[in-house]
Amino acid sequence: ELKSLLDLSRNMSVYRNLLKNDLIVPPIIPMFPVCMKDLTFIHLGNQTHDDNLINFEELRMIAKEVRYIMNMASSPYDMSNMFDSPTSHSQVFAGFGHQTITDSFGTMRRHHTGTRLSVSANAKRIYDEALMVKKVKAYLSNAEIIEDEDRLITLANQCEPGKK
Repeated sequence: ELKSLLDLSRNMSVYRNLLKNDLIVPPIIPMFPVCMKDLTFIHLGNQTHDDNLINFEELRMIAKEVRYIMNMASSPYDMSNMFDSPTSHSQVFAGFGHQTITDSFGTMRRHHTGTRLSVSANAKRIYDEALMVKKVKAYLSNAEIIEDEDRLITLANQCEPGKK
């Protein structure tokens, strides 16, 4: 499947058509060679200066391509949907009288009718992943790191004694 997606025939039309599909939502990792090829052809196929005048059309095409690439990596955030479900942290802080995060976004909060869009579910997933990254970083910053090799060998032998 990957081989057919990255087929070089017809200027990688299968890959380009996949990117134009409405079902594909950012973030997407763009293929660097395709991006460079497009930018190179825009630059080499158009004169930067014409009769000592700057060719702004070429610059617009380059800017459009760069925006397209940047939009692949960005993800739309809907703050009101990100904080709809209370987390365990917000419930703990609410017990001590602190306001919840959703209270601070009162002007942005909307009443939802029907089903949520896949983009908001995607944003929720990204928020949950970012929260998990913060938790892991906090854990790792407080973790005890043992650098003594002899002690590490002793601890490893306690966990998994070797065959004698």
